[in-house]
Amino acid sequence: MERSYIFDNNTDTKISNDSNIINNYNNLKNINHEPYTKTISETFFSDNIHLFDYHNGYLLTVSFGNVDHFNSQFLKIFNIDTGNLFYSEKLDPSPCTVVTFNKHNNEAVEFAIGYKSGKIKKLICYFNFNKLFIDTTIYNEKKKIHSICFFKIHILIYSIGNGNLIIIDTNENVKQTNWSILNDNEKGVIKNLKKGNEYFILGMIKSQMYSFKEDTKSHKFCQEVNGEVIDYHIDYTNNLYFIEYIMKKKIKKKEKKIKSYPSFNFYRSMFGYSINELEKYKKMSFYDNDIFKCLLKKENQFALSFNSFLFEIEDKNNFDAFSFIQNILCKILKNVNIFVGRNKQPKKLFNGIDECLEIFCLKTPNLLIPNILKMKLLLVFKDNFKIIEFYYPILE
Repeated sequence: MERSYIFDNNTDTKISNDSNIINNYNNLKNINHEPYTKTISETFFSDNIHLFDYHNGYLLTVSFGNVDHFNSQFLKIFNIDTGNLFYSEKLDPSPCTVVTFNKHNNEAVEFAIGYKSGKIKKLICYFNFNKLFIDTTIYNEKKKIHSICFFKIHILIYSIGNGNLIIIDTNENVKQTNWSILNDNEKGVIKNLKKGNEYFILGMIKSQMYSFKEDTKSHKFCQEVNGEVIDYHIDYTNNLYFIEYIMKKKIKKKEKKIKSYPSFNFYRSMFGYSINELEKYKKMSFYDNDIFKCLLKKENQFALSFNSFLFEIEDKNNFDAFSFIQNILCKILKNVNIFVGRNKQPKKLFNGIDECLEIFCLKTPNLLIPNILKMKLLLVFKDNFKIIEFYYPILE
């Protein structure tokens, strides 16, 4: 089977450094405003992955074995800079339901594994005198683990059963269950747990987003979203919440038919303010947010599950925030300027993006010259991952 390429034909192997890129744009004036991509490395997996996570230079994957290891699950961690295998193990017979890195821990490689059986395994990998040591902690529940999130470096939160959250202080081994306070009609499986900010956790129940806080009634998050939430991302640096949902609307007043409109909303959290400024907001509900931008998308144009990242550009004259969204219909990655009224985007980015599971920005993007953005990206596929340098023209 012929494999489609991830990059456009505008990729030029002769362009080997930043100076050549800049000269190319300046001399040729890059009439088509096409970005350049340069592959740094590519690493293939032995098996197709179905779960993964990334943090601090390491890619964690879970895959099913090949014919020789039918129905066996394997966890592997790769060093993305070298492509080498950092750690691997054969997992328990019970299906693995979720894996996540502790993104608060930059001193060691720490992660958690959740199983359908209710078991959670937390591991910390660290080196001492060039020897790898592994500390393992086991937690056992009686029901399936739906989602796991590290709220702080030593606070682990996971969901089980019908609307239950378990909070564990991994230092003291103290367990709490007072974060999920829901009405009976709101209860359901809590999925996609993420840290909202220092004060609350976010999760999804029945295609709606909820916020969870200690000893506080759980509420719908961003209640202005009129539809089914599919997924969301958080830009903690800029306090932005990037939400994808299906908005439903009647086609005609007399008809009961409902048409779906996939949409994106951007929200800026009120907790983007400093701690000193936060005092005046205490009377407000902790889940209140302001709509920053809403982007409607055409039917069937985008995937139902998106993977994106947000980044900002700031110079003396402008401040811009951008996001990249997968366009499955055109099989490209589209750029979106979050700020209303400013539209800077090339005709297309790179092709074959429908094969990509997720894209991570490895370093803070930087401007080479006022209108050329450079970023280093990790692209994850089912059977491999790639590191690329991406040169992107910011159009005036």
